[in-house]
Amino acid sequence: MQTAMGTRTHFSPEYQDEGFRNIRRQRLYKVTAAYAVAAWLVIQVADVMTAVFSLPDWSVRLVLTIALLGWPVALTVAWIRDGHAASPELTQPGTSLGGRMIDFVVIAVLIGTVGGLLAFDPGSNGLADRRIGSIAVMPFRDLSEQKVREYLGDGIAGELLNNLTRVDGLRVAARTSSFAFRDSDTDIGEIGRYLDVDAIVEGSLRVSGQQIRITVQLIDARDGFNIWSQTYSRRMDDILSLQEEIGTSIVDALRLEVLGDRGDGRPTLSAAAYQRYLEGRFEFHRRTPASLSRAADLFREAIDLDPGYALAYTGLADTGLLLVGYGNLSPAEGQSIAEDAISRALALDNQLAEAYASLGLLRHQSGEPDAAEQAYRHAIELNPDYSMAHMWLGNLLIDSGRLQESLRMYERACLTDPLHPVINANFASALFVAGRYEEGMKVLRDAAEVSPESDTLKRHMAAWSGKYGRVDEAMAYAREAVAIDPQSPGNLLAMSLAAEGIGKTEMAEAWQKRAEAVAPDNYTVILRRAELLLQTGRMVALDRYASSRLESNPIPDEGPLTAADRMHLTWAGIATIHLHDYDEGITYLERALGDAGVPRTRFQIPTMTKLVIAYRKSARDEEAEAILNQCWAIVEDMRQQ
Repeated sequence: MQTAMGTRTHFSPEYQDEGFRNIRRQRLYKVTAAYAVAAWLVIQVADVMTAVFSLPDWSVRLVLTIALLGWPVALTVAWIRDGHAASPELTQPGTSLGGRMIDFVVIAVLIGTVGGLLAFDPGSNGLADRRIGSIAVMPFRDLSEQKVREYLGDGIAGELLNNLTRVDGLRVAARTSSFAFRDSDTDIGEIGRYLDVDAIVEGSLRVSGQQIRITVQLIDARDGFNIWSQTYSRRMDDILSLQEEIGTSIVDALRLEVLGDRGDGRPTLSAAAYQRYLEGRFEFHRRTPASLSRAADLFREAIDLDPGYALAYTGLADTGLLLVGYGNLSPAEGQSIAEDAISRALALDNQLAEAYASLGLLRHQSGEPDAAEQAYRHAIELNPDYSMAHMWLGNLLIDSGRLQESLRMYERACLTDPLHPVINANFASALFVAGRYEEGMKVLRDAAEVSPESDTLKRHMAAWSGKYGRVDEAMAYAREAVAIDPQSPGNLLAMSLAAEGIGKTEMAEAWQKRAEAVAPDNYTVILRRAELLLQTGRMVALDRYASSRLESNPIPDEGPLTAADRMHLTWAGIATIHLHDYDEGITYLERALGDAGVPRTRFQIPTMTKLVIAYRKSARDEEAEAILNQCWAIVEDMRQQ
């Protein structure tokens, strides 16, 4: 080795390679340190700008992600650049600018990221381009230490759902279908596919003393992208304004315009009344005799707290009418409750879809099909996504013999609320009536997979399996229904029917008595008692039973007849005909069938055939022939459908 001023120093090749590696390691350490400092500064700046410029919540996460991804890129560039250090020119003092080029590149990339965020236009590249046309609201999870406020989470989600139904161009999945995924670990994308929606709203609440903390998220179900999220903390007595704030925030996030004038946006100003209403709807949707009775009490409490609360009246009306079938309320009692409640609801808000749907249900039960259909259709006009109005109209149409129309109405109800067990049960029944057994059973089985706790579905499986002669299956399904709710009169009657189907009359009688002990005034329990007496040939007992029912429920001389009125007249007529009193039997059956000029349906064929027999026995052959021709016309219409 030779050294002299102005003379270049020479090293061996091996020593030179080791030297360059040391230099490169040192530079990589420096680049890493510089990059970390620069990234930290940029992330802090982005965090501040998110609040100042109202950037999306995910902006900081995006900066962090880019920073992490940029680190290996920066190291790679530094390694490659230093690889050229073997060139003597790059190591001379005058080339220090090239040595710092990587630092400038790193900082420029990070600053560019933040600049891009500032230039972000949500109108052109954000939510609008995602085209959210349908949405579902999940029940809010209760994360409190003592989970006693499940009804509150359901209520907030339910009211939010109601508000979203008023958003122009937005289809909202019905409550029952979306709530079927309560406590489910099903993936958001799969839920979206089940409900056929673009986006999901999910939330949670935590109550501590008088404080409530609610977190809400709006998620794109197609790719799991978190579109919007927010956390709210309020006092419990401010829950109404909080609900309004959440609804407004989500509507703003969707960038859609809300339709309809809801006044101040709140159905009641009383937090206590609102809480009772939420609890009432929670109990109402459980659809058991006990829960419906509890719901009626809660709706009454809400009305006492706020007599101007229109929705509470509709809840009371619906509960009263449903207790006729589910509980121990007579048709007259249920209709009296509903008549008064609906009148009050419409006086308070004559544009409330729920009130007109309740009115349709009342008119249907009261034997006024035309008025019922008009009310249902008006409810649908006010809220095309109100699935109950579609389902109840479907029930009316099938009772009127308009099978194809009813099927379309059930399909429309399922479109909005595809997982509702009662909607699916009624849809399946229409398919069974049409002779499409396998399709009907598939509807019931699919719905039962999502709602295994629904005794309604099991009860329908039992009934229709029995009617199609599959008596062993009917018994198995009836047992499952009773296991779910042993106090439901409908489930007890399902067991009675199934026992009769397999020829066990004593067992059928025992289950019938259990149903009568639970709900002696229930419409279907009374109907089943008459059927059982007829099937077992106890005609004298049937005559006494029918006469006692007529005495306790006198038939009005004028006005429409209810379904209960027609039932009592029909069984009185059948009993007297079997006891050879044909003239009296004809009087009862003619009154039960109503005006001869009104088209009759397939459900009236059994009554019509009994009337044909009575006419024949009384030598009134022409009248018998006319009724028989009507029966054949109905059968032919069924074939064409």
